[in-house]
Amino acid sequence: MHPTRALLLRSVLEVERKFTPTQPLRSALDSQSLISDRMHLTFASIEYKGRSRLLDKYYDTPHSSLSRQGIWLRYRVPGFGPGRWECKVRQGGSYAKAKFEELQTKSEIEKLLKEVVAVDCSGYEQKLDKEMLRDEDTSLNLCPLGFKETMTIDCSRQSWILDNEFNLVIDLCTFGHQVGEVELTTVVETEGNDSAEHAEARKQAAQHLDRRIMAFMEKHQWAFVKDDEPVGKLSAYLKWMEDNYVSPMLEYSMRQQLICATGLRPGG
Repeated sequence: MHPTRALLLRSVLEVERKFTPTQPLRSALDSQSLISDRMHLTFASIEYKGRSRLLDKYYDTPHSSLSRQGIWLRYRVPGFGPGRWECKVRQGGSYAKAKFEELQTKSEIEKLLKEVVAVDCSGYEQKLDKEMLRDEDTSLNLCPLGFKETMTIDCSRQSWILDNEFNLVIDLCTFGHQVGEVELTTVVETEGNDSAEHAEARKQAAQHLDRRIMAFMEKHQWAFVKDDEPVGKLSAYLKWMEDNYVSPMLEYSMRQQLICATGLRPGG
């Protein structure tokens, strides 16, 4: 007889801190120099991973059921390759210093979406664009749930690995906004089917990764602005839409999405 395999709960956890790119950081990254102009050490290592284009289409319900709960559903097309569905669930932290669980499989994403919108979407028949439902890797049947595209963000992304482990990206959006992120990712596994135990393990892992990112950024204060309050791509895009569309109806809609995305009311 084969031994019984223990049940594992598994989730991918991503912790990130956004930042406003500075000139000293850009100079070090562009030159890949480990010594700055002032003759001090920049990073232990700099590995440039290249530049790519990201086209992200975000989806939500008419009631903003996802964004109100810190859930971001998007269809991401990297470069000119095949697209894929992604879903991030905020596990804590502020908008600029967030901890996310990343759902990667069709079954995980569908299960979460059905749970979240079961009440909010009752009776809605809005259809998701059919061409967005399928690709080679996965498909999502979202039509009955009343989803619609809420925004599209197009940006150029440069990526590096610093000190052999920290993933750093800088995004330049087509509407002019620029923002960076320092990220660490880990896989959390717990034996058995105790969801509370797994949630606690995710929480502990997220706190550990966040402390490591914070220590990394404090170590390299020359590169990162102290008390930085970076603006993420979603907030910047919605603000840009507000500034460029003066229709009262559209302005109200964008303000509602801005509130959902940031948790802050404009001007508050």
